[in-house]
Amino acid sequence: MAARHRSRGGWPWFFAWAIPGVALGLQVSVIGILVLPVGALIASLLLWLGRRWPEPLGMLEGMAGVAFFVAFVNRDYQPCPPGGFRGEITLQPGEASATFSCGGIDPVVSLTVGLTLALIGLVVYALVRRSMDVASG
Repeated sequence: MAARHRSRGGWPWFFAWAIPGVALGLQVSVIGILVLPVGALIASLLLWLGRRWPEPLGMLEGMAGVAFFVAFVNRDYQPCPPGGFRGEITLQPGEASATFSCGGIDPVVSLTVGLTLALIGLVVYALVRRSMDVASG
């Protein structure tokens, strides 16, 4: 019966592995430690029910999703001027104050990381699956 469980695989299982990948990708954030047990539980369940290789490459898709989310959240990124902000702010009539914010994370970096992880995961998985299909006949 265990052999039957091990034969479970394919693209749906690959994308199911994205869930623990999200938990792994969130480890760079404050909430990461809170979602790690859930990700580990789901990864354990997937290992028990499905194949051990190559479907876990889907975790790269989950990590890519986190990077895409970071890029989306920081899409209005404004770099700070060198040396900080200096100058005068002209207020329009009726304005009591003005605010200026800059900084954050450049979304291009997160987008590049996300695209790289997503492409590596998809391409390597497709190549491994193809080689497994050729080897099995």
